[in-house]
Amino acid sequence: MKNKLVLVLLVIAACAFVACNETTPECKYHRETWDLSTAKSERNWEFDQNNREFFCYFTVPQLTPFIYNYGNWSISREYNKGYNNAYQALLPLSHFKSDTLEEQSVVYYTQYIDYRVGAEYVEIQVTNSDYLYAPTNPETMDFRLQVGPQAIALVVNQEDWKFDNQARQYYARFDVPEIPADVFKDGQWSIHRVYNMNTMDAFQVQLPMSCFMTDTVTNKSVVNYTEHINYRVGIGFVEISLRNSDHLYVTDPSGQIKRPEDMDFRLQLIY
Repeated sequence: MKNKLVLVLLVIAACAFVACNETTPECKYHRETWDLSTAKSERNWEFDQNNREFFCYFTVPQLTPFIYNYGNWSISREYNKGYNNAYQALLPLSHFKSDTLEEQSVVYYTQYIDYRVGAEYVEIQVTNSDYLYAPTNPETMDFRLQVGPQAIALVVNQEDWKFDNQARQYYARFDVPEIPADVFKDGQWSIHRVYNMNTMDAFQVQLPMSCFMTDTVTNKSVVNYTEHINYRVGIGFVEISLRNSDHLYVTDPSGQIKRPEDMDFRLQLIY
């Protein structure tokens, strides 16, 4: 009788463990890794004329809506894949490069490699400083997508943004008790901005990030500038900051600086 009771309890415990790992976001699940590779061909790299960048789109069915909503991920570029001297660099990353353009002149520039993630897809983006591009597509690149546990939503409403006159930037601070001293010391984290939250078109971009913007400033003139969004993390808090290049900020009809729009972010923790 005792043996039967023990067996029944073990079966119930196993079923509870499986159900928990399949259905509840509170459960922890092991890190998994998937390889993403591009080829130097028109089939893989495409050019976005509006954003002046190359991109490569990957369908990743393993990145399910459950993992997208409650999981954590990172993407690394893998160099020398398959060799003893292989190594990885976490995205976003930048490289100082030189190349020959169509007029055969040698130029120096910085290449930025970034990504965005949505349910069941990943998009890799390559942008060069000053939008300088060689006549060929970017080289073949290997990437590695890793997923792991716990994501925390951070929502900044327009009225939550505060302006730091000394740093000339907006910021929003969050109390995050999920980052105690031990997680801050030994854990890892990343923060993404979430676009189109709670829609089928939702996607995320890892911070720090920059966006090319066009708007009207105090003297009613139309200007182009870059919006930089960054963050800092400490024990028990996260602070999101937003700064515009040349400190250009949008104004309302009365000439007052308008706060940035509502924004959604996601803090992802690994520990």
